[in-house]
Amino acid sequence: MGNGKDKQPPDIHQILSAMNAKLDKLDNLAEKVDGIEKAISLMSDKYDEVLQAGARHDAELKELRRRIEAVEAREGSAEVQQLKLEVNDLEWRSRRHNLVIHDVQFSENEDLLSKVNGVGRMVELPDVSMNELEALHRLPSKPEKVPGILICFAQLQQKENWLQECKKLRNLQCSVSVTENLTQRNRLLLFTAKKWAKENGFEYAWHSNGKVLVRRASKETIHVIRVESDLAKLVS
Repeated sequence: MGNGKDKQPPDIHQILSAMNAKLDKLDNLAEKVDGIEKAISLMSDKYDEVLQAGARHDAELKELRRRIEAVEAREGSAEVQQLKLEVNDLEWRSRRHNLVIHDVQFSENEDLLSKVNGVGRMVELPDVSMNELEALHRLPSKPEKVPGILICFAQLQQKENWLQECKKLRNLQCSVSVTENLTQRNRLLLFTAKKWAKENGFEYAWHSNGKVLVRRASKETIHVIRVESDLAKLVS
């Protein structure tokens, strides 16, 4: 990878190993688990290798979640809940360079880069090139929905700049929006938080940098919501 690009944090392998060790103890496994052994890297010199690395990462996280859910069904312990939070945080690390563009119409043999730059020009962002991206593709979606466009930036700062500037799209007469690439857990938690906020007089509920946040009104305290039960504590 060229100089200056952000790299995957070096401790992911240790985190995975530590979580598997905890699961082995809970699960009474006699042998060392073989499923997750290699360090995960989303950065690669070739576009295809990046996609393959992402697929392996997703498979490893899926297997880890499966094991946690199996133990939770029997144990239901606080330690299992903590492991689920750790897996979610780990999954976010792999997505933190990503943005998703919503409601850009699909067309056959489309030039995705051109469509992405078209969105950027709407908020006066400079065009990006494939050399600045690690991945660019449509996401799977239901047949009746327009699939989102996932962009993985090589530089985290460029992603953050795009996210900030694309907030201006809300002021334009268009349906296109740009969001972070939320984990499944955070997506569900954000949905719950928004519904709860509306019912309990909180003006804001949003996602930022891997966290779900709520705030009653401008200039009031921002609360981090890690699990659904955190919401109830705010009105108890």
